[in-house]
Amino acid sequence: MADLLKKIIYSIYAWQLPTVLIIAGIMLIAWTLINRYLPGKLGKVFNYIVTAANFTVIVFFTMSNRTVRAERPYRLIPFAHYFTSQSGIETLWLNAFFFLPLGLSLPYILPEKIRHKAATTILAALAFSAMIEAIQYIFALGLCETDDVIMNTLGAAIGTVSYIVCTKLRKNEVNHD
Repeated sequence: MADLLKKIIYSIYAWQLPTVLIIAGIMLIAWTLINRYLPGKLGKVFNYIVTAANFTVIVFFTMSNRTVRAERPYRLIPFAHYFTSQSGIETLWLNAFFFLPLGLSLPYILPEKIRHKAATTILAALAFSAMIEAIQYIFALGLCETDDVIMNTLGAAIGTVSYIVCTKLRKNEVNHD
């Protein structure tokens, strides 16, 4: 199962930028429709499952299949490497793509008491991404980059837009009835 998941994830990393953007757009529309029409508890269960699966995939992908290095490589200057590499642009957007489901689902499972679910979701994505990068640095697994934190957070923020749109659509339906 782990090998299959690795193959799937690495095949996604081979996608070209237009493919990533089209699939992300389809995902945003699908999530908006699912969460608009799926009944209360069923919708919440759906979003719990998606959030848990997303966390699992992200942790699995960023921590597994990495060898411990003698040095702890890092890049603190945002996007410096990507101005010199065409494939770097795809990697940036793929980082955002992997955090998109978190931004799509987390607002739906946060407690109702939280007034600013969108901001809470974006801050949670920022903290989760920063934690992953810190772990990669501490244990010398992979490359610790500020780019990853920025793009992961952007991906969650883009996903959160779907939550905002869906919430506004529901409010408009209630007000028109």
